[in-house]
Amino acid sequence: MLTVCVCVCTCWFHCSYDQSDMLSVLLIGADEGRGRKRLPSYAMKAVADEVRHQVVRCIQQLKGSWPCFFVTYDALFGLPEEISTFSLPVRERLFQDVVDSEVQKELEDPERPVINWCSVITEKLGTRLYPLWNRTLGDCLLDSVLQATWGVQDRAASLRIALAESLNDGKARFYERWRESENLQAHSLHYTLDEVQWRSDFAQLQHRAAKAGASLEQLHIFALAHILRRPIVVYGIKYVKSFRGDNLGLARFQGVYLPLLWEPEVCWSSPVCLAYTRGHFSALVPVENGMTPLTPTELMVDPSCQPRSSRGRPSMLGDSSLAQHAASSADGYVAWMPLVDAQNQLLPVHFLTMDELGLEEELLHRWLDCYSFNGCRLAARQVMPRQHHLVESLMDTWLSHYRRIEARVESPADAAIALAAALDGSP
Repeated sequence: MLTVCVCVCTCWFHCSYDQSDMLSVLLIGADEGRGRKRLPSYAMKAVADEVRHQVVRCIQQLKGSWPCFFVTYDALFGLPEEISTFSLPVRERLFQDVVDSEVQKELEDPERPVINWCSVITEKLGTRLYPLWNRTLGDCLLDSVLQATWGVQDRAASLRIALAESLNDGKARFYERWRESENLQAHSLHYTLDEVQWRSDFAQLQHRAAKAGASLEQLHIFALAHILRRPIVVYGIKYVKSFRGDNLGLARFQGVYLPLLWEPEVCWSSPVCLAYTRGHFSALVPVENGMTPLTPTELMVDPSCQPRSSRGRPSMLGDSSLAQHAASSADGYVAWMPLVDAQNQLLPVHFLTMDELGLEEELLHRWLDCYSFNGCRLAARQVMPRQHHLVESLMDTWLSHYRRIEARVESPADAAIALAAALDGSP
């Protein structure tokens, strides 16, 4: 089994996708071992289902020569600012209920940190990212994308359906971009494929998008960036390891996925952030912080350097009645996402053509609102719009559990008793 998995990781351009499913099982292990969680979607399942129905209503298909699906609502998710008002024991319990602690530990490894390594962003700007717990195996990418935008998992498969149909109906443009990018990488490894094999490999990627529970690849992240109409930033480990700690090969997911097949003017510039660890994707979200300035000029390397554009929701791709929602986005919470690694090297920008190679930083400035800070060469601003009223209702119900605990807490001893009682009497 180990030999097969090494082959899957190293021969990325010509692999068996049934073997990739086995790789996911080997990397992740049993889902039951990850502990009992109390996610917001568990607090009121009927409302969580309504949120998922709202997601379906916000997905439309473009008419014309490129029938890609796209969302019509500007949605980004963050943990509520109220969390910071809770006492430390209650706050720690809350994070245990929603955060994947194993992923957090791996990404914050002091020897090779992937997230939360820049003190200017975490301490002075108040942005710290937390990986939300979700399902393992093939659904984790779609779960994480929906959690990062709407706060719920993709149990209705709305994103998987939109992804599969976009790669099918909009195949021509996705295939052209994917083939050129993959061909450039193949040439760098002195490897070539004929057109028959390219089309066969792309067909398998289409098949995986449509297959429930099938693990997904880089092309699927690229397509999801187009469905969301915003960049996706993936912070990931460099090497794929088995659950025993053995190196299986290089992980290639880390980097920025820009919706390059759209024009920047029809996309939102605030990115979605995901984590990749050991064959698993997680949503990376901040705690909302009303104290973070929209433009912290005192911390910028060059305060006169402003982002090239600040884009709201384009009316040309959807119901113009939603434009007012996007216009209010600029008044939302602000978070900051590094576009460099801990060594201050630019994150890879995926699916570039030959003509775009070498223009990575220019493309990042074109698609995101970018700033430079001391200790962080380039960071993207994420402006969080006001959450949909259904998400607000869901979060209010979820927080009420911790408010009740907090109300009974007057000392650390009281906190321990209140937490124990809450755990005994709540799902």
